[in-house]
Amino acid sequence: MMPPSRPAMKSPDANALARSESFTQHLAQKIQQHGPMPFSEYMELCLYHPEWGYYSGRSAIFGEQGDFVTAPEVSDLFAIGLAKHIAAVVAEARSNTNGGGVFAAGVEIIEIGAGSGRLAQDLLAALKAEDCGLSSYRILERSKTLQQRQHERLAEAMSTAGVQFAHVTEIPPGFNGVVIANEVLDALAVERIMADGRGLHRLLVDWNGEQLVLIEGQLSGDLQALAEERLGAICQQIQEEDQLPGAPGRYITELHHQIQPWLSSTLAPMERGMVLLVDYGYPRHEYYHPQRRDGSLMCYFQHQGHDDALRWPGLQDITAFVDFTTVAEVADAQGWTMAGYTSQSHFLLSSGVLQALEQLEDPAEMAMRAEQVRRLMLPGEMGERFQVMQLSRGIAAVGPGFEVDLSYRL
Repeated sequence: MMPPSRPAMKSPDANALARSESFTQHLAQKIQQHGPMPFSEYMELCLYHPEWGYYSGRSAIFGEQGDFVTAPEVSDLFAIGLAKHIAAVVAEARSNTNGGGVFAAGVEIIEIGAGSGRLAQDLLAALKAEDCGLSSYRILERSKTLQQRQHERLAEAMSTAGVQFAHVTEIPPGFNGVVIANEVLDALAVERIMADGRGLHRLLVDWNGEQLVLIEGQLSGDLQALAEERLGAICQQIQEEDQLPGAPGRYITELHHQIQPWLSSTLAPMERGMVLLVDYGYPRHEYYHPQRRDGSLMCYFQHQGHDDALRWPGLQDITAFVDFTTVAEVADAQGWTMAGYTSQSHFLLSSGVLQALEQLEDPAEMAMRAEQVRRLMLPGEMGERFQVMQLSRGIAAVGPGFEVDLSYRL
């Protein structure tokens, strides 16, 4: 068994702790009845359980008052960059088809996992400024709590702008348009895998009578094949190192086994269009680098990051970096083109975000905007950690955001 370390952190209030304890007891009973659960099942429950899940019952998740800040919460410059890129693709697509094609009747957008609704709100204004003819904006959101917040924030503004607005439960069959998923892939439940001198092991969540703990389990079937494919070389290296004194002895990482079904369910209903994915991640050779011995799993509570996923179930975000090579492979298998891959910094810069600031004259606003640009685009902030990928079908236009295309890294 591997009891978690407990670094000093801010504590939730008494009501939140009581809620988490109730959830912990629920998990303990489930484990006692059915045996240790795969880490992916535990992560799924912690994030999406309808009563106790992280995204189900909290009023402040995003922004400075929440647990973490997403790019849309930093600045509307993120939406402006997306809008400029989308508008350029739409204009080129219309030009190439003499006004027909995918966007002939207007631009339809589906945003998956819209969070607080801030990106949708800013995109509405930014796309209006680009005059590209936004006709409908739909949101695919699992959390009923977030659906309500999004409706309260967006419904009136969308109606006033003449844009059809609704929540959907799936991508409708035959959809032709734009799908946006900002920080969605990182919230898909992952398997945690450990390689050591004895081979590959699946990490499970167990109950020792007092607390949740991680234990080693066996791999089997498709998961074993996937782990061997991704980690065979790493496992061999660990086995060789195991013979040396003072060797680390183990390598822990994640397998994104849900990317394939998630992306397939997103792409399969679409006839033509483009999908824009924004998330923190790496190409596969960087993701499974020998020096990345503890994986990429992170938890966030009140802007404090740590890797103890067993702390306070239901009260903290649990997330993992994305293997973008897998995303590109799945898209190709579905008949889609990986049209571009680059960093968030390159994407926003190439989309012309800085030109939007050229007319500023007020020193206070200039200083505020400069700080927003720093957070969105500098390497030490979001600029290099976040990647942008465009998947396309039936659209030849790539758009300006991928002027610096890093797809060769995949």
